[in-house]
Amino acid sequence: RRTTTSVMKGLARHFPDTMRFFRSWDLVGPFDNQQRDGMVVAAPLTRTDGAYRLADAPAAATAYTSPEGFVDFDLAFADRDTAGRTFYAYAATTVTVPEARSAQLRTSSFHPYKLWLNGTLVYQRVHMDADCPDKVKTPIHLTAGDNQLVVMVARNGANTTAHWGFWLRVANADGSLLEPH
Repeated sequence: RRTTTSVMKGLARHFPDTMRFFRSWDLVGPFDNQQRDGMVVAAPLTRTDGAYRLADAPAAATAYTSPEGFVDFDLAFADRDTAGRTFYAYAATTVTVPEARSAQLRTSSFHPYKLWLNGTLVYQRVHMDADCPDKVKTPIHLTAGDNQLVVMVARNGANTTAHWGFWLRVANADGSLLEPH
């Protein structure tokens, strides 16, 4: 299992486009998680008329393209000194398909995380766990056109050596990978 994880992470690092990892995101945050309650208090991030909102408050987003398959929040927020500290943050992207279809989110994160599709929570894991690309496969239904995908990852500070971020690919029901937009 460790060999598979090492190989998958290496491939994702060097061939993210070939492996069809979603790398272009709008990031919102980071938000303080000193109370280690980010998984509970983090409101869903929504987008209406091109503007992001958390609950009823406007939320500023920053466009970010990950240099590899792993979306590394420490790298993305390097100017905010997040390394090894307790925060949670959001990443949002759009998945566009020509017709409705069953699909699968292929994700993983060392830290607790949540996934929303079109405003509906489709997955959450509240504890830490070893990460590997595609470790978690969540069945979803994509509607024709644009589908809003949001990932929230909460670092609780218990392990400062594990990277704060996530892996994400989207596959059709037959396992073929969707091209990121």
